[in-house]
Amino acid sequence: MGEMEAGKLRHKIDIQKFTTTKDSYGEDIKTWASFHKSFAEVRPLRGKEYFDTQQIVPEVDNKITIRYKSGIAPTMRVAWGSRTYDIRSSTNPDERNIMLEILAVENPTS
Repeated sequence: MGEMEAGKLRHKIDIQKFTTTKDSYGEDIKTWASFHKSFAEVRPLRGKEYFDTQQIVPEVDNKITIRYKSGIAPTMRVAWGSRTYDIRSSTNPDERNIMLEILAVENPTS
């Protein structure tokens, strides 16, 4: 892997984690909270469709490349504009801590 080209990181994304907070009555509120904001390259890799609850649902795999950030997990998601992507995995190419490649699937309900 070579050095990262900064010009390709043109999309502003927000990596979010699922958290639980309390409301004014002490009740749990489950919500997504920002974990890390970054510029990224978002590229669709492949798409497919599957049949779910009597409708065809599209599924598109995406590779999202950012500058290296530790702590990103498959329990998180990526928000980009009005779209959200469920993180499947993240890879640190060549273990050099320069960039991070995130494999994510676009959430069709976003």
